[in-house]
Order: sequence, then structure tokens, then C-alpha cells
Amino acid sequence: DPDANVTHYVKFPGEERSRLEVLAAKLYDTSGLSVLPLTLVSIGGRLGVASKSVDKLKIVDLEDAINSQSFLDGFALDVWLNNFDIFTY
Repeated sequence: DPDANVTHYVKFPGEERSRLEVLAAKLYDTSGLSVLPLTLVSIGGRLGVASKSVDKLKIVDLEDAINSQSFLDGFALDVWLNNFDIFTY
């Protein structure tokens, strides 16, 4: 298994929110935007969201992010999905 030694980030925002986050990631991916693949997981009877951990995420200044092409490319989808937490990841 190529993922046997890969670290994953898992969170449990609730069943409905977990399903919505995975759906949103699929919509972003389908629209051509770069996103981490998300997977629904069940651990101890709790439904959550998992993704591979990323060691070297680049932290950008808020103004640089707002003026970036990737922000502009995803803005309409963020609004449509009511994605208010785009700067928390």
C-alpha cells in the first residue's frame, strides 16, 4: 500500500458538515481548482474528514491571497458554497 506510511489529517466537524466538505472538495476539483482530496472516514462510530498531511504549506499574506489568481478563480464557487472559512486552512 503506497499510503501505508503517509500521515493524515482527520477532523470530526459532524456528520452533515463532513459530507458537505467532501462534496465541496469534489466540486472545486471538478471545476479545475487545486484542492487536497478529502475522504469520509468513520473512526469509533464518528464520521469525519481525512486528507493527506502537507508538510510545507506556504503561508501567504491576506492581501497577497486576495489578489492571487487562485483566489479569483475560486471566488464564485466560494460564494455559491457559502465557503466563509477559505482563509482558515
